[in-house]
Amino acid sequence: LGVGSVFTARIPCTIAEDHAIAGSKEPVSINLNGSRILLADDNAFNVMVAQDELLDAIPDVHVDVAVNGKQAVAMVKLNRYDAVLMDVQMPELSGYDATREIRALGGHHARMPILAMTANVMRGELERCREAGMDDIVPKPFERNDLLEKLSEAMKKGMP
Repeated sequence: LGVGSVFTARIPCTIAEDHAIAGSKEPVSINLNGSRILLADDNAFNVMVAQDELLDAIPDVHVDVAVNGKQAVAMVKLNRYDAVLMDVQMPELSGYDATREIRALGGHHARMPILAMTANVMRGELERCREAGMDDIVPKPFERNDLLEKLSEAMKKGMP
């Protein structure tokens, strides 16, 4: 009493190599340098996380933020984006409806990559997003490499 205790536990295991640690992946080498991306999300925390990841991962990236679907459509009309990251549940106009309106603009907008960002990864969600005109889903919370890979893949498909 009053002196303390020391405990020792021995767990038999092998030490993994650095690259074999669970959950770690090799860095993605995708050239998205200088991309202009619209991030449409009404949740300030989600915006902060996504914006920080994009700014940290992509040299010279320009990220604009829309806080609802109506604002996203208006910003797409005024600016030329390489891709849109679209939350599906937003006030004033959902991400689904905003995507439909963007696609209806035609031209570059008809093939501009739009990726859904949603925590809803139920079976029918990808289908619902595709029906609205979205190219893919980035599930929340996202991993940086997953976001970059899906963004890069969608941007390759959207090129003329």
